[in-house]
Amino acid sequence: MRNFLYPAKPAAAIRRVFTLSNRLQRWPHHQPSLALINSSLRRTIVFVSDAKAEVHKSRLPRNLEIKSELVWLIDEMGEVVGPLEPSRILKNFDFQNKSFVTVSENYGEDGQYPLCKIMDRAVVRRSELAALRNKQKKKQIQTKTIELTWVVEPHDLETKLRRMKEFLLKGSRVKILVKPKKKGKVIAVPDAENILQRIKDSVNEVGGKEMKPLEGQVLGLMEVTYESKKP
Repeated sequence: MRNFLYPAKPAAAIRRVFTLSNRLQRWPHHQPSLALINSSLRRTIVFVSDAKAEVHKSRLPRNLEIKSELVWLIDEMGEVVGPLEPSRILKNFDFQNKSFVTVSENYGEDGQYPLCKIMDRAVVRRSELAALRNKQKKKQIQTKTIELTWVVEPHDLETKLRRMKEFLLKGSRVKILVKPKKKGKVIAVPDAENILQRIKDSVNEVGGKEMKPLEGQVLGLMEVTYESKKP
């Protein structure tokens, strides 16, 4: 049965290590160092251990980790029953295929007992893996900053808008910082508002959306952050 708790990469790496070992038995004269094989295996084990620790740290208690003397239970019909003793629920429990998970640690008007549910282990693993991947993906999202002034030249504005769209298409967040120019040319409010509209239109062209509300004022210091709508 496939284990859904961890990404495929560690398993694939382990397969590569043992495949390499089999090849070495057939072609012994093409042997890399044992240290290289051990290093690859150690990296795989560390990756799996880190993923397991990350999931365990972020989830609620389950199975024998549930220490409350009584729990509320969501039954197969979706009804809440109890409170019940966890020891009675876990007696003759199929730990291989099922998980007794905490849905809420403080359920009910008094919040005295946790709310629990019996779920398929495969479903729980898929859910945890999806949550972990989503969390890791959010950590990897970069924020790019594009600065311009209210008196930006048309060709410079086009260049900056093109860069902004490229960043959004790659999944990065983009912070637009519009600053007043200390000296020199001054533009009217309608022209400044036109620049803001050009920015919004360019964001819409690539399916982006406003992540943080616009801060500041027209012709003053203004900041707005956009992100891609696509995950």
